[in-house]
Amino acid sequence: MKTCVKRVFCPACGKLVRCHEEKAEHGKQITCRSGHGLRIWNGVRWTLLTPE
Repeated sequence: MKTCVKRVFCPACGKLVRCHEEKAEHGKQITCRSGHGLRIWNGVRWTLLTPE
């Protein structure tokens, strides 16, 4: 199932951005086009990442 169909807010960029999914060692990760990590799927729930 596609989870990134809308724009999401990226706290690192400070605006609404398009996102894309990529595989990670622990599940799925949603990142913005600039490469900032936004959310991680651990198999049970989505976890928000804090900006660096």
